[in-house]
Amino acid sequence: MRAIFRAQGFVLLRSVFERSLMDELRVALDHARVAEEQRFGLEALREIGQDGYISDLLGIGPPIEKLLDSDPVHEVLANIFGEEAALYVGQGIILDPGKGRGVWPRCWHADMFEARCALADPEFCFGINCLIVVDDINEENGPTAVLPGSHNLKTMRANGEDDLKQMEFRAVAPSGSLLILDGGVWHSASINHSSAPRRVVKLLFTRRWIRSQIDYAAIRDNAEITLSPRVRRLLRMPALAMEIGGNG
Repeated sequence: MRAIFRAQGFVLLRSVFERSLMDELRVALDHARVAEEQRFGLEALREIGQDGYISDLLGIGPPIEKLLDSDPVHEVLANIFGEEAALYVGQGIILDPGKGRGVWPRCWHADMFEARCALADPEFCFGINCLIVVDDINEENGPTAVLPGSHNLKTMRANGEDDLKQMEFRAVAPSGSLLILDGGVWHSASINHSSAPRRVVKLLFTRRWIRSQIDYAAIRDNAEITLSPRVRRLLRMPALAMEIGGNG
């Protein structure tokens, strides 16, 4: 996996999560989306291009905590980062019918392009974007498109969308799959031509010496005591007293 990941900047692992967890996530994402639309207003979210995005990751509830504590996630992080991984930012993404791609060239992006450009060694992996496939993704409902090897680029040069379509890999995969992207690889959502929304969860992890975009420890309420030790570590939360020697 490491060799493939280094060479092309991404790897697709099919059917690594339990379907039951994906079913829970599907329901939780829809509820969380409604809650954010009621909180901020749908028109306000559309105005800033955030309709369909669920920014309050932990507000999605127990299914997200299960996902963050799942063996597939931690095996991937250990394989790439060892003990250095921390969550940089996470969100739910619901691609509605008719949505996707956007206007050329803004539709194509690398989540941490600036960080990639600042590093001298293009093979050094500083961050990975884990896209968890909640709904089955097919050619019709907007698979994520990835440009193989683009994590080694300092700039993107193409004359138009058709140039990149000839090179893109389209991540068609069943529910429960995991698409792992280097933080500097260029990718884009395809257009959802189906009549149903397409759901994924994005978890962007970096090495611990990179400051997280969201301070999850600061925004988490007293319910944090239910989180497992390895989830607390991913969220940069201090260990509980009982984990470091008890209270007596």
